[in-house]
Amino acid sequence: MPNLTIYIKNYSSLKPTIFIDDKEIKIQKKNGKSFCSVSCNTLTKLKIKNYHPLNQRFGFIFCYFFFLISLLGIFDIRYRNKEKTLLFSAELYLKEDSVLDLHYNTFSKDQEAVELTGDCAFRILENQYTLDQELKRKIRLMKILKIVSWICFIIILAVLIYNFFN
Repeated sequence: MPNLTIYIKNYSSLKPTIFIDDKEIKIQKKNGKSFCSVSCNTLTKLKIKNYHPLNQRFGFIFCYFFFLISLLGIFDIRYRNKEKTLLFSAELYLKEDSVLDLHYNTFSKDQEAVELTGDCAFRILENQYTLDQELKRKIRLMKILKIVSWICFIIILAVLIYNFFN
């Protein structure tokens, strides 16, 4: 089984995940360079997708729940406010140990999402950035819900302080 090494350049702010044959690959860092290495078949599928918690099943409920238990977002994880999605898939034809260079491009509707170069043959099936309108709606709704929660908290706190001193 040939060994495939992928060097990642210009890492994307969308934090994409690399899959080889539908298995997530762990990205390592060494000397400031990001890379991943895996043993795979001679015909391999490479897929790159980005993940946003609001797109998961019950993701909206979990994000709001963790917002509440983290003292209204003070200790909560900061989620990306970008509705951009990266879709890339390719078939790799490996004969021996191969090295690929993966370069993420900046977001543009006219440009490809990823540039792939290397010493093996490949066929790109999908390579684009898209705007996820459903995710955009969920992000906007989550912001409104958080603002309403903060306003309710301030009103309840003001009423409690007023009743305590009177």
